[in-house]
Amino acid sequence: MKKISKKHILILGLTILIVIITGSFLFKNNSAKDAKIVASLESKVLPYVQENIITFYFNRNWCKGLQYNSRSVVEISSSSNNSPCVASATTFSDSDRLVFNEISQRLNSVAEEKFRQIDTEYPISYRPEQANIPHESIGTAFHIDCSFCRTRYVYWPHYTQLPPNIEVEIKYIPINESWYKVEQDWN
Repeated sequence: MKKISKKHILILGLTILIVIITGSFLFKNNSAKDAKIVASLESKVLPYVQENIITFYFNRNWCKGLQYNSRSVVEISSSSNNSPCVASATTFSDSDRLVFNEISQRLNSVAEEKFRQIDTEYPISYRPEQANIPHESIGTAFHIDCSFCRTRYVYWPHYTQLPPNIEVEIKYIPINESWYKVEQDWN
């Protein structure tokens, strides 16, 4: 049996320490970054969303969808049958394309994050932790573009109380009096 040297133990210990420190920086709640993101959303995106009554926006290479001013429009790639793009909607007109491009451009101008979806946020009422909460809108959600996460920034003006967190499933993080962040398990 080979004896482990002090040098190997020291290297292993330092490696573990570096991994722990790096992980804590990557996964900590960064309130300053969140405040910067919501300030950018509030100044650059939210006025346009409210002015055009945008209730749904989805932008992926296989599907582009938009609901605004009582219109539902969609552009689906020929190989797609994925939700949310199978809903009944008309194809983009030139004016729809202008609105879609404008909201896309505004979302792309937000500092720190890229966004792919806007929709209405609801509590997870099928879970016992939130079963007593009315199934009503709890804000407008701006979903970040992320492969394995369901993180979103939610605008809910002057909210008084967020739904309870569900351990390992969903966490609501207050940012200010009108914005909060949702970290939700991706599966």
